This record gives sequence, structure tokens and C-alpha cells, in this order.
Amino acid sequence: MRDSYSILIERKSIKLSRESGINFFDNRFTNHGIFFAVGVLLRTVGAWRFLVRHLGATVDI
Repeated sequence: MRDSYSILIERKSIKLSRESGINFFDNRFTNHGIFFAVGVLLRTVGAWRFLVRHLGATVDI
């Protein structure tokens, strides 16, 4: 059971996001999501190559 306060806050945030324009909201999140995903991917590949180099293993990515 959620209390009425959290439900009220959710309704307020939904109303605010509608008023401020869903386009702005979506664009901001998708852009950050894409950059974040690319950053994580690059970091993961970099870490994997680093490990492979230091362990002396021959693994093709």
C-alpha cells in the first residue's frame, strides 16, 4: 500500500512533465542514455583489452 503523499507526488511530476513538454523530457533522456551506453561500452571494451593484455590471453573480441 502506498500512501497518498507518494501518489500525489507522482501525479505532480507527471503533470509537470506534460506541461514542460514531453519532447524535451524524452530528448534529454535518450541523449543521455545513448552517451551513457556508448561510454559504458567503450569502458567495458577497454577494460577487457587491458585484462587480456595483462593476462597474456589470446582472446579475439
